[in-house]
Amino acid sequence: MTSTKTRVGTAAAALAVAVGGSIAVAPAAGAEEATTASVVYSCTEPPYPPGDSSWTLRVSAPVHVRSGEEIPLEATLTPENETPVEMPAEGISGSVDLAVSGSVEGSVTAEGLTNTDAVPVGEVPVLTGGHGSFPATDQGIYLFTPTGFTLHTWMGTELDCSPKDSAPIVAVTVVAG
Repeated sequence: MTSTKTRVGTAAAALAVAVGGSIAVAPAAGAEEATTASVVYSCTEPPYPPGDSSWTLRVSAPVHVRSGEEIPLEATLTPENETPVEMPAEGISGSVDLAVSGSVEGSVTAEGLTNTDAVPVGEVPVLTGGHGSFPATDQGIYLFTPTGFTLHTWMGTELDCSPKDSAPIVAVTVVAG
């Protein structure tokens, strides 16, 4: 796991180079970095009572893009508890919402999450395939923070979750001219 402090330091170094600073080394264009964070979410899934649940979110994003390009994001979501029921392959679909801050303000949704394999009782499902992109319109540092996720199950229920407390930054991208 890469710490947020390390990612912000790397991003700051890349930004200094991008705007004419004196740092000699910048991340290679197109280099991608993934950050994993454990987040406690407050969730609702009618008809069940609301509750808190810990999930691990992994987000991959490029370290550096040029202004005018898209910032591609890939998300993987995993509950920190085993499933109490058997899940069919692709029995869950969903999306992760991320706030964008730093040089710009906005939001992006990584859609297409699913469990590609069946998950037996007592195992942990891994939801992969969440993809989204955000336009790199201004130079600077773009910070991505989870604001929630929605999952649709094969049983016809919808799980809506938002972070219980402030969520950590899960991706940092530097946009240069």
